[in-house]
Amino acid sequence: MFRAKAEAWLQTQWYGTTEPAWSLRALVPLYRAAQNFDQARKRLSAKGNQRATLKPTVVVGNLTAGGSGKTPLCLWLIEHAQRAGLRPGLISRGYGRTSHSSAIALRVQAQHSVAEVGDEAWMVFQKTGIPVCVAADRSRAAAMIASEVDLLICDDGLQNPTLARDAEILVIDGERGFGNGYLLPAGPLREPLPAALEQRYPLRVISQSANTHGEFLHPSVRWDHDASLASFAVLHAINTESGEQRALDPVQLGARCSVIAGIGNPQRFYNSLIEKGFAIEPQVVGDHGRLSDGQFLQLCEQDHALLLTDKDAVKYPKHRNCWRIPLQYSLDPALWLQVREALKI
Repeated sequence: MFRAKAEAWLQTQWYGTTEPAWSLRALVPLYRAAQNFDQARKRLSAKGNQRATLKPTVVVGNLTAGGSGKTPLCLWLIEHAQRAGLRPGLISRGYGRTSHSSAIALRVQAQHSVAEVGDEAWMVFQKTGIPVCVAADRSRAAAMIASEVDLLICDDGLQNPTLARDAEILVIDGERGFGNGYLLPAGPLREPLPAALEQRYPLRVISQSANTHGEFLHPSVRWDHDASLASFAVLHAINTESGEQRALDPVQLGARCSVIAGIGNPQRFYNSLIEKGFAIEPQVVGDHGRLSDGQFLQLCEQDHALLLTDKDAVKYPKHRNCWRIPLQYSLDPALWLQVREALKI
C-alpha cells in the first residue's frame, strides 16, 4: 500500500501543473550519474551477444517510467507477424518477478506462475502461446529462444545498451506526453529528450483512448504528425470463472463496481469505465502491484462486480463475481510495413 501511495504522489509531481518538489530535483544528478554508471557496467560485463545467431529484433520501449502501451503494441506486432507467416518470440525483463533472480533467463512454460515470470510476460504467453523468455539481460533471453523464432520482439529495453536491435519503436502516452520534462525522480523521463526526436526514433506510436480522436493529445506530442496513432477501447467484459462474455454496460454488470488496474496509467482505464456510466471504486495497487488473495476474495464477495484489466486478471484466482476487461487496440497497419522494411523481413 505504501508503494502505491508513493507512486500516486510521484504521478502528481510528474504530471501536475506545478514544479516538482525541490528535493526531487536535487536528486536528478544522482540519478543521471547512477544511470551512466549502470550502463557502462553493463557494456563492460556483456560477453558478446552472439549477434550472428540472433534473429531480426525490434525493441518496443518508451522514454518515461511506467506504462504507455508497450505490451498492447507487442501483442499487435505478434498478431501481424503471425499473419505474415513468421514465428515471433518475445523477450522482456519480466518486471515484478519475485520467485527467481531477475538475472536468470527463464523460458516461460505453462507450469510457471506470474511470480516466477512477471505479469506481462505471463499474459503474452497465455494469450499467444509463442516463445517468451524473461531476463534482466535481454541478450541472454534472446539467445535462449533464437532458434525457435524468425522475429524477436523486446517488450521494453530502449535504455538497455547490451541488446543489439534492428529497429526501435518509441511508444508515447498521448494523454500525458513527457510530463514535466524532468528526468527521474523529479519527472518521468528515463533519459533526456533527444533534440530531434523524429530522427532518433523514426518509428513512433502515440497511444490514447479511442474516444478522444486526437483532440486531447498532450502539448508535448501534439506536434508529432508523423507518428502512428494507436487507440484503446473497452467494449466487453469476460467472467474469469465461467468465461461468459457481456457487453461492458452498467445494465449488464451493475452500475456500481470495484476496479483493479495495476497498470502505468490507471486513470485512463478508470475514465473509460466512467464514460460508460459506471460508478467505480478504484483499488489502488500501483503499477504491477497486486492485492493479497484475502483482500481480493473479500472484494469478490461484495454485492457488486469487480472489474480488472487483462494484466491484473492473471494474478488472481478465478471468481464468479470477477470480470476482466480486454482492450481493443487499433493501429494503422502501415506501421507493420514500416517495421518489416526496417527489419528487412
